[in-house]
Amino acid sequence: MSSVLPLAHRVSPPVAYLRAEAPLPDSLAYLGCQGESAHARELQSFITQAAQQVHPVLLLGEAGLRQEELARALHQASAQARQPFIAINAHALSEEALHLLLFGEMARPGVLQSLARGTVFVNELTRLSPRLHQRLGVYLEERHWLRDEAAEQRLILVADVTAAPSATESRVAQGLLELLRPYRVVLRPLRERRADLPAIAGELLRRLTEQANRRALTLSPKALEAMTDYDWPENLEELAGVLRAALAQVPPHQVTDECLPTRIRFAQLRTLPESGIEMSQLVEDYERNLLTTALRQTGNSQTKAARLLGVRVQTLNMKLKRLAEQGTPLL
Repeated sequence: MSSVLPLAHRVSPPVAYLRAEAPLPDSLAYLGCQGESAHARELQSFITQAAQQVHPVLLLGEAGLRQEELARALHQASAQARQPFIAINAHALSEEALHLLLFGEMARPGVLQSLARGTVFVNELTRLSPRLHQRLGVYLEERHWLRDEAAEQRLILVADVTAAPSATESRVAQGLLELLRPYRVVLRPLRERRADLPAIAGELLRRLTEQANRRALTLSPKALEAMTDYDWPENLEELAGVLRAALAQVPPHQVTDECLPTRIRFAQLRTLPESGIEMSQLVEDYERNLLTTALRQTGNSQTKAARLLGVRVQTLNMKLKRLAEQGTPLL
């Protein structure tokens, strides 16, 4: 069982200070490693090789790809598996709070100074200020991680690439990028891994049924076909949410296409089912997918997204407000 470690100073809830569970048998602990594609094998190889070293690591990928799960898999496959794994959510901290947490001050050492062994995971790099980018670069150079084989602290950073990778790089200090470039991996979104989708969904379903203490279930051919056709704008997190909802209405042995939301069942509409459809819900889901795709493609710029969609910014803003009022915000 994981045990909570005492802190040198009080930290806020976005930080998880945990000891890892017992090491897992292989790199397949990360859902993204499922499948037979070249990318799946690349991720498996990356975890195996990176676990043998303690170099800093940069994970590039869209939101929803469970980068922390990959970081934990890497940690658990390493010799530091029973050392602390510390997860820091930069989204929820101010610049000053994050700087204090990472680097401390004269009388209070930060996490990076106080943790001699283990892994520090920071999500997400593009939200850090230039000051913190520079400080991290100086820290990496001071630690000589690129040369010091005796180091036992691993730093794993995440950079969101919901916009183009070049735009991501422009938001990260060039010096820091150069330090991390040899040890980075790009995670492909689910829409680019359709051949792996059945394996990923099957493994995720197995984990969810196991967690719920349910008997093993399978995905019907029609369900798999619909899920493979869908683009999954929110990636693994969206897939997990869909399967959790499906489990609440699943027949005894199988998840069928009728257990899936309309946006997925009719992602590639070829024929209408004999039972008919709910047109208003289908149109609403399609519009939501268009909004999500446009915002993701433009790095959440409403002005650029509105231009892509051919609507006024005020119209887009009104649609986003309506979704927020319904309890399903996109931003």
